[in-house]
Amino acid sequence: MTTATKTETYTIPASQLETFEKAIATMNRKAKRLGLAPLTYELTEEYVADQSVTWISEYTEKTKDFKIGVIDVTVTGEVPALQGWQLAATLDFSRGKNAETGETKTDCIVYSFPGCPEMPDRFHGEYTTACDHCNTTRFRRKVYVVWNVERNEWLQVGSTCVVDFLGGKNYAKQLEFMADLFIHLSDEEKDRWEGGRNSYDLYMETNHVLATCIAVIRQHGYISGAKAEQTWTSSTANELKAYFYSNGKDYCWKTKPTVTEEDRNLAIKTLDWVRSLEGANDFEKNLKTILSKTEVALRFTGFITAAYPCYSRAVEREMVKKAEANSNHLGAIKDRVTCNVKVTGLRFIEGYRFSSTLISMIDDQGNVLKWFASNPPELEIGRHYTLTGTVKAHDEWRGTKNTVLTRCKIVEVKEVAA
Repeated sequence: MTTATKTETYTIPASQLETFEKAIATMNRKAKRLGLAPLTYELTEEYVADQSVTWISEYTEKTKDFKIGVIDVTVTGEVPALQGWQLAATLDFSRGKNAETGETKTDCIVYSFPGCPEMPDRFHGEYTTACDHCNTTRFRRKVYVVWNVERNEWLQVGSTCVVDFLGGKNYAKQLEFMADLFIHLSDEEKDRWEGGRNSYDLYMETNHVLATCIAVIRQHGYISGAKAEQTWTSSTANELKAYFYSNGKDYCWKTKPTVTEEDRNLAIKTLDWVRSLEGANDFEKNLKTILSKTEVALRFTGFITAAYPCYSRAVEREMVKKAEANSNHLGAIKDRVTCNVKVTGLRFIEGYRFSSTLISMIDDQGNVLKWFASNPPELEIGRHYTLTGTVKAHDEWRGTKNTVLTRCKIVEVKEVAA
């Protein structure tokens, strides 16, 4: 048996060094209870790095570039390996009826470990509890994927057989333990893996769950797991889970979500977009697998709540990309203007005292318009409207001129033939 080393490097604000060291100490106490080797880490000297942050308030959106002190931290842990085999991933499952084919299937959800290369497509297909090592199939709540680095060979094995490949009964626990730390440090991975594992699975109709999710985002804004941790608030994923697990009866953390017809339409469009993804990475593949079912397990709320923001950004990027090069400022400050517009984005913002919605639009001449609405009408991305509003400001966002409107009114809907 040999020892394989897993190493990950992160850049953290120097002000968060104490928090990082406390996290390492907590993880190492857990390692001691498991009889595992402690994690070690190395720090660089503090240096200055450029940072860009966007602030969105009830009335404006601005970006500020500044410099902060940061430190590079390299976390290392030694894990046993046998004859070149390493643990690559754990496989969970999403069970239900495919929304397009009507076929009932159980598909894989892949949780890759840091440093693992892209896995073969077969592990993103239908979930099976078969073990490639002992050739037995029985109920397993979770299975593992092991990878031979030298031969680039991949096998799916059960928790008992994993010992034959990795040389120690605590190996899987140690890798999962290390993954917990990597998730704790990485905001991107934290958002991807969010959703947790409940003591029981609650399945609900996919369209209804996503429409409710969109209603929550519309009323309270989207709050990722990382942002929730930083601001001492509840993430959108936790809000959605709390609502459904309480059956909506004792839900008092925030105002109950009220699902509108527009929320339902947006849910359908979001699902169509998700199901058309090619799967450029594990996150997209998992998102597509989970939301391709007619019913979804609420332990995947992290993926569910990420779907609509991802769809909204994709649509906005595509629309703005076509028009931003020709955008000019509209009218003069305080002018009352009327124009035909196409809605390109809806971003729900939770302010200090009340919430608002940033509505992004493009007029017939390709000018980019923005409206921060505290009580917005029901609008739909991609639809055309005739809008009357007052010019509040002439701004520029990443080189694109945009006009900020206020006191807007939808005069009529302009129907456009498909």
